Amino acid sequence: MSAGSLRLGRYVPEAMLGQGSATVTYRARSFEPLSSNAAQVFTLKVLRQEASDPDLEVRFVGAARVLQWSSLPGTAQVIEISENPGPVFAAFEFKEGVNLRQLRAQAVPTGGQMDARLVGLVGRKLAERLAPLHVQPDGPRQHGGLSPGNVLIQPAGDMVLLDCGLGEALRGESGWPSESWHFASPEQLRGDPASQASDLYALGALMHFLCYGRPPFAASSPEKLEARIAQGPPTLDGLHPSVASVITRLLSYAPKDRQKSASEVTRQISVALLTANAGVTFATPGPIAVAAVAHPSDGTLPVPGTHDLGQEVSRDTAATSMAAHADGGLGDGSDWQDGDAGEVRPFVFVPKGQGSEPHERVGISADDPDVGAVFDDDDEEDDIEVAADGTVKRRRRRRAIRLLEWTKSAFARKIFRYAWVPVAVVLAVAAVEGYFFAKSWRQVREQSRQKDEVLAAERARLEAVKPKLTDVSATPSGHLVLKVTPAGATVWLDGKEVGSTPSTILTTPGAHRLVVTAPGYRMLRDVIDTSKGILFEREMVPAIFPLTGSVGLNVACTTEGKYPVFIDGKEIGALCPIAGVRLDPGKHMVGVFVVPENRIWTLDREIVAERPHRVQFNY
Repeated sequence: MSAGSLRLGRYVPEAMLGQGSATVTYRARSFEPLSSNAAQVFTLKVLRQEASDPDLEVRFVGAARVLQWSSLPGTAQVIEISENPGPVFAAFEFKEGVNLRQLRAQAVPTGGQMDARLVGLVGRKLAERLAPLHVQPDGPRQHGGLSPGNVLIQPAGDMVLLDCGLGEALRGESGWPSESWHFASPEQLRGDPASQASDLYALGALMHFLCYGRPPFAASSPEKLEARIAQGPPTLDGLHPSVASVITRLLSYAPKDRQKSASEVTRQISVALLTANAGVTFATPGPIAVAAVAHPSDGTLPVPGTHDLGQEVSRDTAATSMAAHADGGLGDGSDWQDGDAGEVRPFVFVPKGQGSEPHERVGISADDPDVGAVFDDDDEEDDIEVAADGTVKRRRRRRAIRLLEWTKSAFARKIFRYAWVPVAVVLAVAAVEGYFFAKSWRQVREQSRQKDEVLAAERARLEAVKPKLTDVSATPSGHLVLKVTPAGATVWLDGKEVGSTPSTILTTPGAHRLVVTAPGYRMLRDVIDTSKGILFEREMVPAIFPLTGSVGLNVACTTEGKYPVFIDGKEIGALCPIAGVRLDPGKHMVGVFVVPENRIWTLDREIVAERPHRVQFNY
């Protein structure tokens, strides 16, 4: 089926960009644009009808939805997803640029080895693109199918990742959707899902492809490729050792042996580039590309067609180009190393009839023409003179700079008379420029407002079709959810024992009295309102009471194992009845908190030494 005979929704395909076993990619034009400012050219990824099935369509649409709802950095935005009727496709914003296969073909037209520093520069840029993708706020993401065809370098040097997550979604029991398995990690080849470590392996494989023009391992099937990777890393001939060590670790068989993150890869490649740039020799023999050596570490990527990446020059020419950049772009320096041309001479006005020698005088009078002139510290200095009779005179010496005398000339008065002319011209020009600036600013503001209205309408449309999530209330009305530590504590509600923690208790909406008791801990008492449901989360405090006296005390109750015991007004962390409590001789107050009555029954008892005591509570 040709591109010209298709019409998919509002899009008309113009040219086929690529095809795989499951999808076909077109460059298409929209004949029903969303707005006057919207782009007219798009990228369509169409699911093949002969290769699709319901499960494959669901996975394809799901992966496209993730790209549509998530603003993943460095990826192409999904504009529209069409499911039914007709072919299933996703429309992406069109990105200009070249992929890595085209980049290598133009950088090394003879099929040789690419310069190691250019390989490191592209690899570092790709690692910088993967770093924010792997640490998304809503959970880590991964590309899952990096290959030379879906890494795009734009004319400005920016890098865009295409088909993010789509390759992993289209990979099913029938096999891989394209030839990207040559760059897949061994765990993916075994059938495991993609991970951040898988993207790092693909990064190393792409750097190997850029350098040598082929995947790191050759195999006829994914199964044989996985077995070949397990045998060890490939041989990296001709590469700088610092760059080769980074690629070798990226191509490790076990994910734990690779770098921990894309940010770590970025740092290692940066160090490798510094090491490679410090060397004298190039990594590859023969002619090299201009863009590969002109700016090896400025952070931008050379792009064929805009940086003449395919043009080759000799080593002498490249060295001359690098020397010119090292000198700040001034060439051989002959135009600024000459002393006459480069020397900056200050302007000194010498009054008529006087030489350049310093003018000396003893004092300064009000009639001195220099009064009112500004002198630097270097223009004034003390001169000490010793006379024949031994007296010492201090003389004030100034240099011959007269600024007031020339301002009294007819020429100066003429200049001052017409000084308003340039000021008026400047103000007129500023007024005209301000008028056109205000006009253009109003036009830009109107265009921005129209664009915002279109985007708001599109967001509203997308929000309308977005699946609605059921709003589940945290705790329904009348429900009391108890999460108390430790577990197994007894729960009393309005003076009645209703269970133990943790538990959910259904009550009548309103205020209730809550008591939680447990042996060894201080009880919890609170008044709660269950009108809107409540989640009661507490951690009980252990009861620490020193019971190290010499006299034994037994406490008995009508209800056993229910109510906390107090001695001298402090809770001891025990439930009545208790036996063998050790107290010091003297008067003590013994009490029991009766939960149903919400009160403490107390009894004062004189504890006498060498005689056990017993307290009985009847209520």
